Amino acid sequence: MLIPSFNLPSNPGAEIRMREATVADCIALADIAEDREEAATTFFLDAVTGGDTKQWTAEDRRFALLWYFVHVEQEHSYRVEYDCAHCGQTHSFHFDLKDILDTYRPIDGQPFRDITVRGEKIRVVPLSGAAVEALELERIGLDAAEAEHGPDSVEARKARLQMRLNELIHRTGIDEQKLVGLPMGNLQELVSAVAEATDEMAHGLESVYDTGRIYFLSPEHECPETKEVTRCRVRFWASEFIPEL
Repeated sequence: MLIPSFNLPSNPGAEIRMREATVADCIALADIAEDREEAATTFFLDAVTGGDTKQWTAEDRRFALLWYFVHVEQEHSYRVEYDCAHCGQTHSFHFDLKDILDTYRPIDGQPFRDITVRGEKIRVVPLSGAAVEALELERIGLDAAEAEHGPDSVEARKARLQMRLNELIHRTGIDEQKLVGLPMGNLQELVSAVAEATDEMAHGLESVYDTGRIYFLSPEHECPETKEVTRCRVRFWASEFIPEL
């Protein structure tokens, strides 16, 4: 099957070509633990593009997975169920995943932003594939801590805080010892500036990254009772878009 090429969201001048996955690819994927979705994403995208997709941004990788799925699979319908904030009832609706591809946007400018916080120059970059793989391992550890000790336990709170710090490190390259030695006011200012720079670099699909989990935004759905519209945050499970035997 011929899969159309696409331009990398973080580098629109780069044209990416993909081949269809083989049976051997799917067999090899079975060696990767089910909860290692980013690791599976790297293996799969490396195989079908022939590239090093750990170096792509996380947004590039999500877009590529959905692009592959929509152009290889015949069924693109996706069902969402949610509790409506407007009427209090539970609604469900279907949409075509092609509609999510339509939210694609290339990055504005270069895939970095140079910021200055209290006189210090810092370069902010999007999370890379390597970064989200590392953060995924931390999220797995956080899930285990929450399951064993509870979400409000010391163990879970420490794991959650460390994960947030490490995400900031991946985005800025700041040394951990330097980061933890900052006064809280400096850290808060840094976090705010990094968030603003990250928003400026939005690219790929409309999505949200939250504590090691990725969500895409559904098309608008109109409440049948109030006619108000809702867009749902839908967990992006890479396994739903990677073929299996």
